[in-house]
Amino acid sequence: IYILLHFNSSIDAFAPLQISAVDETIERGFLLDAYRNTVPTFHILGSQLALMLGKDCSFLLFSPIQLIPYAALFFLLMLKLSDSYFLAGLVSLTELTTGYAGTQRIFFWPHGIGSILYFALLILFLLMFSEKNRSVWQYHLMAVIIGISLVFTSYDVIFTFLLFLSSFV
Repeated sequence: IYILLHFNSSIDAFAPLQISAVDETIERGFLLDAYRNTVPTFHILGSQLALMLGKDCSFLLFSPIQLIPYAALFFLLMLKLSDSYFLAGLVSLTELTTGYAGTQRIFFWPHGIGSILYFALLILFLLMFSEKNRSVWQYHLMAVIIGISLVFTSYDVIFTFLLFLSSFV
């Protein structure tokens, strides 16, 4: 609850512009060309959420949509890296409560959705290279699907992932 109170009404300045693009996508019934070049998956996901929940798009600005998946995947990644529940919890809590706006980690935002996919990819890489049987084709398939999704979700996070891959290779 502290996290939600800490970041109450504290959103990134570009968030209303992104949400207005989601609203315009719902209103027109298709994704405009201008939005296809930036983060099309985000606008489509936002449109689907608003239509499924039957709410106005403005709820996306202040609803903690990313909080649970972001926190869970970040905690799992830290747990895999540290093998300590206490350290993973401490680092996760620090990650969630630092900063000046909750947009990236808590509220609906393209780079936040991209971060969730990035954490999933890192966890998959850790699983692929830590398993005794390295021929686990399911991990490879999931990594390809998530990687392709990441390309259309966040241009910032895909660059970070490409840096990770190049340094890994």
